[in-house]
Amino acid sequence: MIKITLLLLYLIITVHFFLNWLKFLSRNSVSSVEDRFLSSVILCVVVLLWPLIIPISCQKILGNIKLTNKLQRDKSKKHVKTSIA
Repeated sequence: MIKITLLLLYLIITVHFFLNWLKFLSRNSVSSVEDRFLSSVILCVVVLLWPLIIPISCQKILGNIKLTNKLQRDKSKKHVKTSIA
């Protein structure tokens, strides 16, 4: 149930950012045709890669947290062993 809720929240946020960026592009009438084209290309790339990058980043962060916790536990075990000896 939590996974479905997170997925829906993730999709809502993605649509929200996409629509805001489209509004921004349409309001910016000062930019040249090349700038508008590049902005559109960047927007498409971001929309396509967004679902991949965020979960990978979260997984990496969680992996770092787990590694840090493991190192702290190992360090505390060594400290306990040296204080007993």
